[in-house]
Amino acid sequence: MDNDAHAFSPEGEDGSADAGEPSAVSFVDLRLTGGRFERAGFPVRGLVELERLEELIQTVAKALWKRDHPDRVRVPKDFTADFDLRLTRVRPGSVIPVLERTDMEPGLFEDAFPDYFDQSVEVIEEAFAGIVNNFELPSDFPDTASAVMARFGSSFTDDERAVFRASTGLPVEYSSSIRKKFFGTIRQGLVSQDGARVGRISALDVDEQTFTFGGLDAKKVPGVFSDSQRWSDLREVLKHESDTCWVRLQGSFRHRPDSSVHSIADVEAVEVFDVPGDVPWGQRLLELADLQDGWIEDGEAISTPSLEFARDVLQVEKLWDHEFPSIFPTPAGGVQLEWIALGKRFVTSIGPNLELELRWSSRENRRDRDTKTPVGMNQLIQFLEEYAS
Repeated sequence: MDNDAHAFSPEGEDGSADAGEPSAVSFVDLRLTGGRFERAGFPVRGLVELERLEELIQTVAKALWKRDHPDRVRVPKDFTADFDLRLTRVRPGSVIPVLERTDMEPGLFEDAFPDYFDQSVEVIEEAFAGIVNNFELPSDFPDTASAVMARFGSSFTDDERAVFRASTGLPVEYSSSIRKKFFGTIRQGLVSQDGARVGRISALDVDEQTFTFGGLDAKKVPGVFSDSQRWSDLREVLKHESDTCWVRLQGSFRHRPDSSVHSIADVEAVEVFDVPGDVPWGQRLLELADLQDGWIEDGEAISTPSLEFARDVLQVEKLWDHEFPSIFPTPAGGVQLEWIALGKRFVTSIGPNLELELRWSSRENRRDRDTKTPVGMNQLIQFLEEYAS
């Protein structure tokens, strides 16, 4: 807050500016009413809400820029540092803060990037309208901004509220009770659980230690990491990004009542593996990789080494001239391939630590069967070729 007397000029009771002060349009169409805001002047303890609003504007602006530039890891240097919002005066009725931007000198944003801060205010107003009118955030509201939005209004008493679009015909009144009910309901309905999820990383921010995670269902959720080492791990993922590159995050996940992932509370480990997701067997391996501990009673999450080994076996085209195998998880955390060829039923088990077992049995004679325990990929392929010949 600037203490320069020229940076803050209260207006007269009739709403007119002091002599020599030009009339100004506030960057945010906002009025604060009730409680502390019914008396003349701006309560000092209420300034924290303007700070939270500024943080929200910056956070949404960054998210909008990243959404338009998915190939970039970070926003441009000093992206938010150039955004300078000042409380220049307070209008009566009840309290109307005039927030002006002083960073709008001609040419500042020309050719560099569009003014995402104007867009940010529009998105924020729509978000508050969504909460007040429909008790939900718009589907395109940036997930990374939800936590920041939840803090706005936390100092309000029960009779205080923020009115957005205060000068238009459709004002939105955001009260303390609405805030508590909406964000409290979200938090109460979430269940934290450790696990592993497969997807892709985007919008990685080293300063905020946040990122966006897109799961196999293509829905994106916000995530944070407390250990700074995870930054380099996640950054490495982005370096190797391709259509076949997937990340498997181990950590703490917040789930909604319908079991869908709401957010990622922390990341403990990062695994990267290549699987072609555009073929049926690749999609099946990704589904197995997304299984959690307890997918069946005492069932363990499928190990990454067994998934990668299964991928390599499935890519040996000469083995699958007769029939492509079905793919199943094993309770121990491995992968099992099953198929029928030349009147025989074949089963290849790949353990979580790459323990291999190959079994076959005749479909006509149950006593006609064999089991081998190959060591490594080459011997497994050799045995499979011998059986199929």
